[in-house]
Amino acid sequence: MKLHRLTPQGRSLITAAFVSDPTASVETNATYASPVDGVTVDIDGLVADVRVACTTLGAGNPQLDGAVAETIHRALPIGRRLASDASLWAWLAAGPLAFFVQHRWGAKTPPKPMRFRGSLNENAVARLWWTWELFATPDPDRANQVLRGQYLIDRLVTNQVVRYPHVANALVDAMKSIPDNVRLNVIATHLKRRATSLALECMTPAELGALIAEMNAELPEGRSVV
Repeated sequence: MKLHRLTPQGRSLITAAFVSDPTASVETNATYASPVDGVTVDIDGLVADVRVACTTLGAGNPQLDGAVAETIHRALPIGRRLASDASLWAWLAAGPLAFFVQHRWGAKTPPKPMRFRGSLNENAVARLWWTWELFATPDPDRANQVLRGQYLIDRLVTNQVVRYPHVANALVDAMKSIPDNVRLNVIATHLKRRATSLALECMTPAELGALIAEMNAELPEGRSVV
């Protein structure tokens, strides 16, 4: 099946009534979705695999993120340019994988519309594909570490600094000594602001580790870091 982008008419269907209906999904037709030329994937296989995970793990279980992230990434072998298109993820989240969004985010209250049509770090499907894309190389366990924390997924995915693989790896390594996700996010934000002057792409893993430790030492204790 071809991948599609959700059209403005399709996005308009994601209303309060839509998110409140666990069985709702946007139909893939010419009005609500436009095909992505030249990109065909096994959507049926992806849906089947994700359904298995949903059956295994209860509604609202955050472990679902780790259970399906690699599956979603493997089923969608697309480049980062296409993967940056929010309308693609809106189609997946509101269409074929709407059941997953409901199962993951609608256990107690209806999912927020952003989980269907939001940005890359908000969309329930995009955030998982991008986490695996950015953190699973060379060691998938690095991605799994990030996937254990919703806070980090929702913030790091759109931080341009993690587009550098060695920076992403250094931040995951830092999780061992900086268990506070708020502090780690602040450090990542500081790295982003100073990326040009620091020439992060030229730094070795050891240099990045030392820099992150230095930044952590400079931050005040407690939630005041934000």
